[in-house]
Amino acid sequence: MATRRLSPPAILLHWLVFLLFLVALFCIEYREFVPSGDPLRRSLRSTHVLVGQLIWLASLMRLFVRLRFPPLPVSSAAAAAPWWMSWGANGVHLLLYGIMFLQPVIGILSMQAGDKDVVFFNWILPRLIDSNPELHFTLKDAHKIVATAFYLLFAMHMVGALVHHFVVKDGTLQRMFRLRGTL
Repeated sequence: MATRRLSPPAILLHWLVFLLFLVALFCIEYREFVPSGDPLRRSLRSTHVLVGQLIWLASLMRLFVRLRFPPLPVSSAAAAAPWWMSWGANGVHLLLYGIMFLQPVIGILSMQAGDKDVVFFNWILPRLIDSNPELHFTLKDAHKIVATAFYLLFAMHMVGALVHHFVVKDGTLQRMFRLRGTL
């Protein structure tokens, strides 16, 4: 099998972003079960916001790493896969990158339109927009819609990885788990 590993920074950042998304998801979903007025509810939202900003920063690093260390050529089995599989994988990756950059920005703009300061480790982010209740609710809805799109793309990404592993058998999935050596 000719598939070689991805760069260690690419692998680490991939899994870091994945874990950050899990934390953000947990915080915002668990928050719905916490009664209004409970301090935990505010803490969960604050953690969600902070983790969203960390996702944005980690995504910038991922993009830099991807440009600096392009993915290695895939195996002959992956190269022989149908064109639509390669096209679909590239499309899903592109959309996932888009969400990694877009979603935190929508969240920040939504909060600022709702007349809330956005804090990053005790530093208040500069205001990008003025308070606007109507825009706040529009952006809040957009944030939820993009989150739903993320869940669908994430499921497609996972299914694609499993198809590569069990059907195409090209070592693509293994590239994301090996930090040392080549496959």
